[in-house]
Amino acid sequence: MKHDFRVISKPTHRLLADLKASRANGSYNCYITSIPLCGLLILDDFGLQTSTPASIQYLYEIICERYETGSILVTSNRAFEEWAEIFNDDLLSYLPWIA
Repeated sequence: MKHDFRVISKPTHRLLADLKASRANGSYNCYITSIPLCGLLILDDFGLQTSTPASIQYLYEIICERYETGSILVTSNRAFEEWAEIFNDDLLSYLPWIA
């Protein structure tokens, strides 16, 4: 039996760059609403690059869009304890959903 299971796997910085570009070209709503349609979202190299307030907001929106619609798998070379240095409290409050 074949099951269609859509997966999006991107380095986190690339996904955030795509979201930023989609804001600039007017396709943001279409892009952000396509994210919950996949069964699994893989955020690779999470926290590898310095976060800006805009990128933290994008991550927050991704997590909100994914809530109860699909799984998120996060890979990072940073210890979980370091994440508080990288991200703000609003984003960190959603991390138990990811863990």
